[in-house]
Amino acid sequence: MRKTLIAAAALIAASLLAASTAPSMPRATTASSLAPLPRGNGAGAFAFDPRSPTVVYVASAHASGGVYVFKTTDGGQHWRSTNARGTGWESDILSLTADPRRSGTLYAGTDTAVYKTMDGGRGWRPFNRGLFGPSHKVCQCGRCTWGFGSHLTPGKTDWNGNNGWVLDVAIDPIHSNIVYSAAGGVRKSTNGGHTWKTAFDKCRTVTRIAIAPTRPESIYAIVHKDPTGAAAIYKSTNGGRTWRATGSSEFAVASVFGCCGDSMDALAIDPANPQTLYAAVGNTVFATTNGGASWHRRANGLPVSVTSLADDPQRPGTLYASVHRMKLPSGMERPTGGIYQSTNGGRTWAEVWSGFGIDKVAVNPTRPSTIYAQGDHLLRSTNGGRTWTIAG
Repeated sequence: MRKTLIAAAALIAASLLAASTAPSMPRATTASSLAPLPRGNGAGAFAFDPRSPTVVYVASAHASGGVYVFKTTDGGQHWRSTNARGTGWESDILSLTADPRRSGTLYAGTDTAVYKTMDGGRGWRPFNRGLFGPSHKVCQCGRCTWGFGSHLTPGKTDWNGNNGWVLDVAIDPIHSNIVYSAAGGVRKSTNGGHTWKTAFDKCRTVTRIAIAPTRPESIYAIVHKDPTGAAAIYKSTNGGRTWRATGSSEFAVASVFGCCGDSMDALAIDPANPQTLYAAVGNTVFATTNGGASWHRRANGLPVSVTSLADDPQRPGTLYASVHRMKLPSGMERPTGGIYQSTNGGRTWAEVWSGFGIDKVAVNPTRPSTIYAQGDHLLRSTNGGRTWTIAG
């Protein structure tokens, strides 16, 4: 009997010791060092100043009280609205991209124009000449309709179709005046966004564009075929003059939620190797290490409900994925989810934060240990995802 009690006590002690030494899930704490966005708005896209890691911009697609781009200059302790509001800002903001070479220069993609600021948000100008292709003809969901195109006044969405045409903007990392946008097809500007020409358009919906940092003539685009939503990634190796579909029968089964916009797709190119690319399509992460010749799923330990993907530009193979899934406790839907990290190019994933559903995660390229995320609340980590702060 005594031996049994001693053995039981030893087992309990060992269990307690294991529990105390086992790695625990990082938890978020509420702190005044991170303020919520004004009016309770959420973040649809993040952009970071290339010179100052404490300057962060956030676009709120469906902002309360108007359409906004918020800005912080102290790492999130205080937020204020830029002048992205009022006349011409009645349409939704679908993307926000900072020039990687010019501090204070940003592009905001909306459903009627690409807006540009060169002074950190104090003033914005809309440009859409040539942005939506010739003859004002736009293909949506397997049918072609008329009435939406470059003739529209920015801010006036008098067209027949879904929101969400300028879903992404990508800037050449060497020549800042060269800009690409996902506006139905791929549009290219060589004068800083003032005018646009069609680089790729086959009556398909382009949702994301990525440029290889070390080889800017190599451009990738996620393309969805109407009306099925079946996806493929196209590649150009000559600055957008010609395009070809990259290969993978496995990738072709992925599909987009809905039609023509509000996509959760994501593209990230390895900072050290332009042949290595990561894509989140149809809620699944894929990877290629041979420039798109073949794609493979990268979902070991990762739920199949990925909403965004971000890479660390200084640590090749380090990725973050946000997850927003639905649970049904007691018959009622509740959004939940988390943030996952991979340090081996997506081969395995580990959850670094869990709680409410996360719609967007972004890494600050100037200080990659700082990560921002948005779901029900604004989140931030300053140590590579080990601990998190909830805006409070």
